[in-house]
Amino acid sequence: MNKLTILGVFAALSVCCATASAATPPVYSQVSSFADTGADSKKSFVLAHEKDRSIESTFEYKEFSQYVKKALLFNGFKEAANAETADVVIFFGYGIGDPKSVAVNYSIPMFGQTGIASAYTTGSSYGNSYNSSTTFTPSYGITGVLNKTATVTTYQRWLRLSGVDPQSLRSPSTPTEMWKVEVKSEGMSGDLRTILPFMAYSSRNYIALSSGKQVEVKTKQKNKDFRKFIGADR
Repeated sequence: MNKLTILGVFAALSVCCATASAATPPVYSQVSSFADTGADSKKSFVLAHEKDRSIESTFEYKEFSQYVKKALLFNGFKEAANAETADVVIFFGYGIGDPKSVAVNYSIPMFGQTGIASAYTTGSSYGNSYNSSTTFTPSYGITGVLNKTATVTTYQRWLRLSGVDPQSLRSPSTPTEMWKVEVKSEGMSGDLRTILPFMAYSSRNYIALSSGKQVEVKTKQKNKDFRKFIGADR
């Protein structure tokens, strides 16, 4: 079982006793990026859906593309008026997989008395007699664990960006990809609208660059940079 699912289990279990002020679990994203040498020098862009241009008129695409544009602007990109004046056409895709039920074993610590922390004795004498009384202060801690199994539902969420040479789109040959970024995130939220901002934020440092390997990015909802990124702190 991967770490994301295990973390999700503990988040699910905490719901039973959570209050309205409880902290939201962080979102873990796996980012992998590839790029040609010098690809990051081409900063003028237009954004398009990777498969169907008609999707660009939907509320969903309009909202999601704003987060991608914020990630691009963070890296010094500037939006061009059209593909003819752009250095790069960036194709943008996103989605969420079917729900997957997973059984996970976990342990809950059990607390109780572990011994004696201290002892205090008092006494009194009367003639040849002596009476004493000892008070013991117990110590407490973890005495064991309770093993349990929980079934949780997880979703695979993804975001994909592909930077293509606009000149290659004008020819019948295969478009020339200059760079690409793939972001995946597995978790219990099936609301892509909630998770996509986290994935777009996670992509910021890898656009038009090579990550060299798959990188895990942990983002907390209260992270100041993330809140600024989504416009929560103005």
